[in-house]
Amino acid sequence: MRNRPKRLAAKPADGTRVTVLRVCGKVFARAVRHKLTGVRIGAASAAGKRVAWIEEHHRSGVRFAVVTVAALGRKGRVLQRFTSQREHSREEMDLDVLLTRQGDVAWTAGTIGYGGVVGVKQPGRPMRIIEHDTAYRLALDDGRTVRAEFDDYFEFYDLRSKPCPSRQRFKPYLQAPGVLITRARIRSISVFRACNLATRRDHVIFQHAWSFDRSLSFIGIDRTWAVFKESEIARYQDNGSASITVVDALTGRQRFAYISGENSSYPAPKAGSLAVTDRGVLGWVSENSVYALVDDYKIVTLDQGGTIAGLHADGHSLLWTHDGAPRRFPRGGTALHRGFPQLAVRA
Repeated sequence: MRNRPKRLAAKPADGTRVTVLRVCGKVFARAVRHKLTGVRIGAASAAGKRVAWIEEHHRSGVRFAVVTVAALGRKGRVLQRFTSQREHSREEMDLDVLLTRQGDVAWTAGTIGYGGVVGVKQPGRPMRIIEHDTAYRLALDDGRTVRAEFDDYFEFYDLRSKPCPSRQRFKPYLQAPGVLITRARIRSISVFRACNLATRRDHVIFQHAWSFDRSLSFIGIDRTWAVFKESEIARYQDNGSASITVVDALTGRQRFAYISGENSSYPAPKAGSLAVTDRGVLGWVSENSVYALVDDYKIVTLDQGGTIAGLHADGHSLLWTHDGAPRRFPRGGTALHRGFPQLAVRA
């Protein structure tokens, strides 16, 4: 857990606010903010014998953030200081800062929901902006990964790499040929990662924010393509909505569409009756009909009626039989095989 120094605020007087940073009882930094001008210390972080803090400066209608890293000691020697996120505004900033034992410093500054930055400065490397948005808070995972929390998801930025699987919080969830999927529950969000067993590199492939009216189901996997279903109950209506996402665990490529809601109504895929092509087209069979998720927000009906069996993927195509006769989608660069019913495109 991060060791955060105390940031104390003195009693305001005459529209003036004072923020004070104390380390081991010693005043390390002090800032004074008037109604429209001045400085405020927004957050601080300590690691080893160093401390970092982020200040919000207001001057002539312009606000900007200043990050300072200092060495602990009797006098507190400043090691580096740099300015970030300068803009015209009189509103207060949302701020956070994170310092690691290796000397990395990360920060976020701006207005949540209205832009901002997440930045990183590592020893011997130039300052870089890794996200043009403002995070609620920053945290450090496994001593090497900055975790930035946004509205209902996280972003992860590796400061140093290590062969996967090696993340303490993430536990094995499912293994498929060449890939291991792991999962972690971080507060109310489930995060899925995929470890490429050939390269030993991993990445986030899916996230779900849990709540009393939202649920997640893992439907199944075809080779390295995983299929998830999310459902949401409408609080003040009789119906809700459900969506499906198909994602390639190796590349992170994915497609998404609603299967139920105001403008759509499709049966959900089930394990054992689905297939995914090399291009990420998800096909599934339900009640003698063949459906396909062919693009974001686009599901089509490929076939229906008779006896449908043997759905599987072959390269870029879906194959199955209709009353024993083979059928394919697509064929010869066209969307339909001869004898197919017209595609019924319903968003």
